[in-house]
Amino acid sequence: MKIKLLTVAILLLAINACGSDHNEKFIGYWELKNEGVHFHPAVIQITQDGSTYLYKDAINLKKLNYQIALKQENDKLILDSQYIPNETLSLTNDGAVLMIGARRFIRIAESEIGAVRQRLDEEKRRKDQQLQDMIDAVN
Repeated sequence: MKIKLLTVAILLLAINACGSDHNEKFIGYWELKNEGVHFHPAVIQITQDGSTYLYKDAINLKKLNYQIALKQENDKLILDSQYIPNETLSLTNDGAVLMIGARRFIRIAESEIGAVRQRLDEEKRRKDQQLQDMIDAVN
């Protein structure tokens, strides 16, 4: 009797694993971490709407409210947009780093987005001031 129960439990686990969506591990917030790479957006969000996965700008500094439906092919997610053509999303084994082509993103919590936005705003103000100082020096 115990063997039958164990067999049924193993079968249920196997069936459940076969039906699971391998792409759910991509859902969340991701911050760009490449040194020297300037890329917009700096923080992205991967969401799921039904069976569709969406790529969004999580901070939206440029006020471009867009989202891109990711292609799903052979249990893989693919970003195909005007600026990033046909790039497969992949994760490191521990799931902490998302790679889209040469771009590397680290997983962050939603609660960290405010601090990231503030840091990016400060960097932009500093760069704008440096540019203004250079213009003033020429004039």
